[in-house]
Amino acid sequence: DAELNAQMGFNAKINDNFSISSLLEIGYSFYSIDTKYESRKDDLNRSYKIYSDSLILNCLLLGIAEKYNYKKFKIGWGAGVLIPISGKGSSNADIKFFDGKGGKYALVMPSKEKFSYEDLNKLFRVPFAPYIKLTVEYEVFSMKEKNIEVGVVLGAYINYNFGMKYNVSELNKYLPKKVSYKENGTTYLNPLAADDIYYKYSFSSIDFGITGGFAFKSYKN
Repeated sequence: DAELNAQMGFNAKINDNFSISSLLEIGYSFYSIDTKYESRKDDLNRSYKIYSDSLILNCLLLGIAEKYNYKKFKIGWGAGVLIPISGKGSSNADIKFFDGKGGKYALVMPSKEKFSYEDLNKLFRVPFAPYIKLTVEYEVFSMKEKNIEVGVVLGAYINYNFGMKYNVSELNKYLPKKVSYKENGTTYLNPLAADDIYYKYSFSSIDFGITGGFAFKSYKN
């Protein structure tokens, strides 16, 4: 994952060494979701293999942040939402199902090179992902000119993303219906139908990372 964002707000000075910053945050987030799961066993107790999905989202980031500044150190927390505006997805299934006509096909969730905002609204029940995060930063360099101060800041963060819930009704539209087929002279009924696969499908994630950026401060006379 990667983010590019700006934080804008004001700084309340408590004393010469300590201050509190209250900030609004807006930016872009490149958010990747990779899931792996196994479908249920059939009536003959045969276990189907594991298959995986990959979804890459371009998200608008909106949030707030609070930072406690002691000299050059900054400890903070933040919260907000990621709003997907576009993306792409793919599925890699290693299982094949009979189509009742002697052929086989893969069972996968919808694969598309591009998802529009309208596609994502259909794919997820609520198309945004809340998050909370903790940050630690250090101002490695600063330069002050008149009433403007510019600094270089490095840091680290831990972020918990509550994720989103797929609209399982939408996913189930793409699943095969029950069909009978013959294998080695025996007639079987494909036990998987559109309402047999996706009951609940959601995700969440915890991320660790590093940050780098610039700080701009304006002082009143």
